[in-house]
Amino acid sequence: MPRLLSLTTFAFAVLLAGCVAPPAAGHGDPVDVMRALIAADGRRDLDAALACYATDVVWLPPGAAEVRGRDAVAARYRTMFASYDPRLEIDVVEHAAAGELAFVRGITHGELRPRGPGDAVAVHDAFVALLGCADGTWRITHLMWHPTP
Repeated sequence: MPRLLSLTTFAFAVLLAGCVAPPAAGHGDPVDVMRALIAADGRRDLDAALACYATDVVWLPPGAAEVRGRDAVAARYRTMFASYDPRLEIDVVEHAAAGELAFVRGITHGELRPRGPGDAVAVHDAFVALLGCADGTWRITHLMWHPTP
């Protein structure tokens, strides 16, 4: 009986750990996902950036219509990467996770450097990202941002 109790306790702990145990690709916690996204942006690595998003992601960009789905987000990334070399960093202000849901709030700052003639675009945006965990991997489900002074 004690062995059965130990195995049951172990199995229950594994189930509870679900999204706490670090999976491959640096997506072990929500902050890791945001840092991986910014790193992918800086490399102009579309596949790595898209891996940070859920397939049904929703973007709520400032002054524009919402963008729904990873394919629509990919189109926006292709446009940005064709025109700019992003040089961005994030400062995480707060984050929390409970079960399979999490949020990360912070500031993105840096610049988008033109790939051709033109001036760099300064970036200083506040953001809130909502994330979900499936199969042990955190992904962004919603991303909202707006410029800050």
